[in-house]
Amino acid sequence: MLTLVKKTSMVLFFTLYGYQAYAQSLDLSLTTETTIQTGQTFDVKIRSLQNVPLDSFEIIFKFDESQIRFDSFKFLDNTSFCGGGISQRSDSLIIWYGCHPFPVTLTMDSTFLTFKFEVIGCAGSQANVELIEGAGYLGTSIYTVSPINVMPQIICRENISQKDTSICVGQEFLGVAIQKDTVLSEILSDSCACDSIIQYRVFGKSLPEGTITVDLVDCIDEIYSLEFVPDGIDGMVFQYNWSDGSSNPNNIVLDSGTMELIVTDEFSCQNTFYADWGGRSILDISIDTSRSGFAMLLTVNQVSAGPLQFLWNTGNKSNEIQVTESGTYSVIVQDSLGCIDSASIDINLDSEFNFFIPDAFSPNEDNTNDYWSVFFGQAIEGIENLEIFDRWGGKIYSRPIANREESLQLWDGISSSGIKVDLNIVVYSLTLKYFNGRKVRQSGTLHIIQ
Repeated sequence: MLTLVKKTSMVLFFTLYGYQAYAQSLDLSLTTETTIQTGQTFDVKIRSLQNVPLDSFEIIFKFDESQIRFDSFKFLDNTSFCGGGISQRSDSLIIWYGCHPFPVTLTMDSTFLTFKFEVIGCAGSQANVELIEGAGYLGTSIYTVSPINVMPQIICRENISQKDTSICVGQEFLGVAIQKDTVLSEILSDSCACDSIIQYRVFGKSLPEGTITVDLVDCIDEIYSLEFVPDGIDGMVFQYNWSDGSSNPNNIVLDSGTMELIVTDEFSCQNTFYADWGGRSILDISIDTSRSGFAMLLTVNQVSAGPLQFLWNTGNKSNEIQVTESGTYSVIVQDSLGCIDSASIDINLDSEFNFFIPDAFSPNEDNTNDYWSVFFGQAIEGIENLEIFDRWGGKIYSRPIANREESLQLWDGISSSGIKVDLNIVVYSLTLKYFNGRKVRQSGTLHIIQ
C-alpha cells in the first residue's frame, strides 16, 4: 500500500520580454491525503491562484516506472488544446500541449490541469512522483513552477508467525549468543519490501559441565591419571575427545603437561575443558607465619592428606618450628609416593624491634596529624608510663599504658584536666615494652604546631 504525502503550493513567475512585470502563484498539490494500493490511481492537480491567460504548457514528471505508471491527464473540463503530445525519456516523462493564438483565461482557485497516475508495483520501500519542471506560456510570456514531490509509501499488512528451536548455550542464533531460554525475532522482506516477522522461542540447552581430576599414580615414573567427572547429570551419555587422541573418560598419561578435552552430549552440545599439571611434586606446600610471643612460628601448609616427612634447614623434622633470629628458613617435604616439594621464607626479626617517635604534630582539627602517634615493630607489645611535661617540668598529661592500636592516637594535645595545651614545645617520656620482657625508656622534645 502507498500513502501520498500532500504538498504545498509552488510559485509561478511571469516575465515579458525579459523584464519581470508581476508574479503570480500556481498551487500544485494532491486533493487529499490518501492511501493507495497497487492497481489504484491517484491524481496530481494544478490550480490557478489568480485569473491569468494561458495558451500552452509543458510539464516534466520524474518517477520510477516499476512503481508508478502515468495514466492520463485532462485540461479544464475536458477542453482540448489544438496539439501536443507526450515524450518519454529514460528517466522522465514530458507532457506538452498548446494552441496559438487562442489563449484560455484561467479562473482563480479552479483546477485546470489534472494528471492521473497508477500504482503498479512495490519493488522498493518508497515510490516517488516528482514534478521537476513546469511552465505555462502566453505568447512570449512564461509561467514557471518549482519542483514538487509526491511520495507514496508502502504500508504492509502485519505478518507474524512463531517457531520453536533449541540451541546449545553459547552458540549464536540470529547473531545472538544464547545463554538461556529467550525469544528472538527475525524480519524477512518480500518483493514489495513488506516485512514478515518470525518469532522464535529459543530453548538454551545446557553445555556439559564437570571437572578434570588429576591423580599421581606413580611419582617415581611420573604416571598420572586424568578423569572427567560430570556434574549432576544422571544417565547422560557423553563422547570424549582428548587432545592426545584418547576417547575414554579416564586417560593415563606420562610426565607433566597440559591436556584439552572436548565433551559432547546427546544433543551435540560441546564444552571444552583443560588440565594443567606440573612436575613430580604435587604437594604444593607453603610456609605460614604467626607470632608466638617474641618468637615467630613457621608452619608447613600442605595439600596432601597422606603421611609426610619434613626436614628443615635447622635440622627439625616436624611440620612447624619456632625461630627467634632473622634469616632464611627452608623445608623439604616428601610423601608416601616419593614426591618431594620444598619451600623457603625470609624472616626479618630485626625490623620487629624498630620504632619511630615523631618530634612534632598539629592538633588543629584539620584531620591531618591531629594526634601524636608512635610507630613500632611486631616485637614491641605497647607503651607504658607516658608523661608530658612543660618546659618548667610541670606534668601536663600522663597515660599508664597504651597498646598497639592506641599508640597510633597517643595524645591529642589536651591536658589531663581537659584543657587544650597552648604551648609550642613540650617534653615527653615513655617506656617501650617488648614481648620478650625487655623495656626501653625514651624521652625527647615534642613540637606542637598550633
